[in-house]
Amino acid sequence: MPFSTRSYCRFSVQRVVKYCVVQLTIGVLCLTPLLPLCSLAGAETLTAVCNEPKGRVIGNEGPSGSNKMVDQAEGMRGGQITFIWEIGKDEAQVVVQAGGGEPLQHERAIRVYSSDEMHTFLATYRFAVWVYSIFPKTSRLLMTQHTNQFSPDRGGAIAKSMEARCEMSVK
Repeated sequence: MPFSTRSYCRFSVQRVVKYCVVQLTIGVLCLTPLLPLCSLAGAETLTAVCNEPKGRVIGNEGPSGSNKMVDQAEGMRGGQITFIWEIGKDEAQVVVQAGGGEPLQHERAIRVYSSDEMHTFLATYRFAVWVYSIFPKTSRLLMTQHTNQFSPDRGGAIAKSMEARCEMSVK
């Protein structure tokens, strides 16, 4: 007979499919724990340690301060701002050490802009917004606070603008 209805396969289709599914499942189970290692392998972290920010405070004190205008020098003598940012992520950790041995403050800042020249982050609070811009090529930090109070007065409009030189590394 030229054509035969008898199958020449040694294994049934169901048995081959079952074998392939088992092998695929074992492969996925073995490789799944390694996925986090693959994603971290290429991650770089920018760390910026910025010392003694200096600048100015400008604005209006508010009703308790007789709406007096403010324009004075401002700074964090002995203070340090440290940024830790995994490059490409949408948030960074900001650690603030005020001068005089005060406790560390940990902040979460959201990245709002990035370019070859600078990376800008935003941290929000109940009565204030901080904008931090890191300039890696010049090792500089610019930071600005906008608030409606000049403690303890509310109802004003105050801005602090400071800059600091930083030691930056990418690892």
